[in-house]
Amino acid sequence: MGHEQNQGAALLQMLPLLWLLPHSWAVPEVPRNALPSDLLENVLCGVAFGLGVLGIIVGIVLIIYFRKPCSD
Repeated sequence: MGHEQNQGAALLQMLPLLWLLPHSWAVPEVPRNALPSDLLENVLCGVAFGLGVLGIIVGIVLIIYFRKPCSD
C-alpha cells in the first residue's frame, strides 16, 4: 500500500502543473448546443411527470393489494 500512496502523492504534487498542458488535453471539448434546451426541458419534464403518475398508481395498487383486514 505504501507504493500506491507514493504514486498518489507524486500525482498530487504534479497537480499544480496541470495548467501547463494544452487546453485540448486538460478539458475535452463539449458541444455547445447538443439538443435545443426547450426540447430537452419538455422531454425531461414529461418523463418525470409520467414516472410520478406511474409511481402513484403502483403505490395505490400495492396498498389495496396488501391491505390486511382488521381482526377482532
